[in-house]
Amino acid sequence: MPFSVKCPNCAILLQLPDNAANKKVKCSQCQTVFQAGAGPTPVAPGGYQSAPAPMPTTPPPPPQRDDEDDMDFEDRRRRRYEEEASPLQLSAEEVQSWQSVATGFRLHALAHFLYAGGLGIFLLFFMLSLATGGRGGGMEVLGVILTLAGGFLLFGNLVLALISSCYFLPANARYGAKALGISCLVLVVLVLLRMTDSFGTVFMIIDRMGGPAPGFFFGSFVAAGLLELCRLTLLPLFMRAAGYNMRNSTLATNGLILAIVTPSATVLLTLLIFLMGAVGRGQGSGTMIVVMLFLSLGTIIGLLVWGALIMLMAGRVVNTRAR
Repeated sequence: MPFSVKCPNCAILLQLPDNAANKKVKCSQCQTVFQAGAGPTPVAPGGYQSAPAPMPTTPPPPPQRDDEDDMDFEDRRRRRYEEEASPLQLSAEEVQSWQSVATGFRLHALAHFLYAGGLGIFLLFFMLSLATGGRGGGMEVLGVILTLAGGFLLFGNLVLALISSCYFLPANARYGAKALGISCLVLVVLVLLRMTDSFGTVFMIIDRMGGPAPGFFFGSFVAAGLLELCRLTLLPLFMRAAGYNMRNSTLATNGLILAIVTPSATVLLTLLIFLMGAVGRGQGSGTMIVVMLFLSLGTIIGLLVWGALIMLMAGRVVNTRAR
């Protein structure tokens, strides 16, 4: 089958027989000798010309992965360690503000210890009341002394928390630290106002352990407890924000764990107390609710001590990193 080929010199189109494929031919126009091509493309049996074989193509390069995804665990840990070990670039004003935050953490740790001590005194008084039946052995005098001591410790916790929260106000606005510090201060003020409004009634409920508590007093303390629970949740969240600002992942992680465990344990224990109270009333026995009350107070005291230790660590870390 004849086929066409173009002369490489004069670009004239020459008609060649099929036996001239891959052979040297001479151009009839310019007499240039050149080698002809492979000839016509064979036709498929159906009458259609077969498509030429696809040219090999270079596969596209794989998509670039993010640096964080491309590193294994050891690389990420080493980079985090180097980042945390490197000095912070803080201005003199920022250094002063974060050192103020470190002081606030130390004062909050002391407030936590006062809080735990106050609850521990009330727990001791409850145990003594159950052991003696609330009568004889100078229990009335001892009850007044323990009530005064526990009440002043709880009230001192709020006053010290108010002072220490003021030290959070100069915190950096990054990661919401300043907003969380202001929120802690507002919650302390609200709890303090609520507790001051009904502080004198605490002696009444301790004096009347076997009798019903006044309704207004119960509602006031429930509201104060909810506000205090919110404060004890925002405080470790502030510590988490401080950890991110100080580039200390351990401090941020401890703050997150404390912010999750404290409200979760408090809510769970409160629900168990109400549940055991309902079961105890149905069976004519309040033993289970007393046990749950002791368990609840003991757990909250433990959480407060744990939180105080973490606050001390936070104050040390922030003060060291902000130097």
